[in-house]
Amino acid sequence: MAQSRSVSAGGGLVSRLAAVARIAVRYEQAYDIIDELARMPERYPELFSKLTRVVAKTLSDVERKLSEKKDETLEKAERVLLTWGRLLDEFLRALENMSEKERDATLRKFAALALAPSAFAIKVERILRG
Repeated sequence: MAQSRSVSAGGGLVSRLAAVARIAVRYEQAYDIIDELARMPERYPELFSKLTRVVAKTLSDVERKLSEKKDETLEKAERVLLTWGRLLDEFLRALENMSEKERDATLRKFAALALAPSAFAIKVERILRG
């Protein structure tokens, strides 16, 4: 149970992973993936696979834009997006140690946080859509 506490603690793994996803979800408008995760948390392996493709596409777009011009916001977005794989691996391992009820609640919390607007995600989206 110690591992699950670190997942749900304030500023913990769920929040950090959602902050990364929020950039990609906002930019790619991948709300359907997150909505499906909240409605059907048992499908999380498939849905995180889809979300990973969205994060990878967003990272590619950020890197392409950075090759055109230096931008502090995009440099930060690149650093944040590059943490996705490590954070997701840690998150998925933590989910394996949870009861179904705790896992579903944690996935719903992730979904809520991933959809929550943030000034940074909006700024990244505006730059990329430029």
